Amino acid sequence: MEEKVKRLFLGIPLDEKHKSLCLSVREKNKHIRNLRWTPENNLHVTSLFIGDTEESRIPELIRKISRILEAFEPFSLTAERFVFMPPRKPKMIWLRYQKHPEFSRLSLLLAQEILGKDPDHPPKPHVTVARFKNAPRVKMQFPEPDVDGLYVYNLGLYESRLMPSGAEYSLVNEFNL
Repeated sequence: MEEKVKRLFLGIPLDEKHKSLCLSVREKNKHIRNLRWTPENNLHVTSLFIGDTEESRIPELIRKISRILEAFEPFSLTAERFVFMPPRKPKMIWLRYQKHPEFSRLSLLLAQEILGKDPDHPPKPHVTVARFKNAPRVKMQFPEPDVDGLYVYNLGLYESRLMPSGAEYSLVNEFNL
């Protein structure tokens, strides 16, 4: 019998103020039709996409993540602005956060220890607010991200199930910093 595989990632959950900020973009731009908004429950800052993982490996993965996180204290991310990404041929709208040395160190260590390699690109803390195939042809309204910093004191290990209606995320394990 073939072992069950789960598509996993590590993410930082948003507090209510940061969720509200992301949802306000949806509200201000609800007239734009070709956007696929990220469901409220799926909003997060990704620290590492792990990918397909055999279910039997998850307990060891949880132990490994717990050991890595022992070296970290809580920190805060500052929301910078909403941006279209990637810049040349945008397919997403992000709430981008300022670079933070602890976030970078965390993402780098997780990638090295879990994936056995450095990340493909420098870590950029962000929340994916919406996705699209073709960039909107109308001017979008983005609020100023004048909220307190996102206090990062925990990390979630999530399973991502791809469904016809979009990805559905469920929490597999939660870790405290």
